[in-house]
Amino acid sequence: MWINVVGNKVGNKVGNSLSTNRQTILKEMRDNPNITSMQLSKIIKISETATEKNIKWLKANNYIKRIGSNKAGYWEVLK
Repeated sequence: MWINVVGNKVGNKVGNSLSTNRQTILKEMRDNPNITSMQLSKIIKISETATEKNIKWLKANNYIKRIGSNKAGYWEVLK
C-alpha cells in the first residue's frame, strides 16, 4: 500500500511538470515560431540530439505542433 502512495506522488510530479529545458524550448518557440533545433540547442547549451528528444516529447504530449514542412514550416505552441 505504501509503495502505491509513493508511486502515485512520483508519477504525478514527473507527469505534470516540465523540465527547465522544455520550458525554455516552449518560450523560444512562442517568441520565434520559425526557430530550428540547432538554434535551440545553442540557446539552451545542450546537444542537438537532446534538443530533438525534448521536442519529440513536447510533440507527443501535445505541447507543440509542427505546421507545414520541416524546411518551410513553423511551430505552434498549444499549451
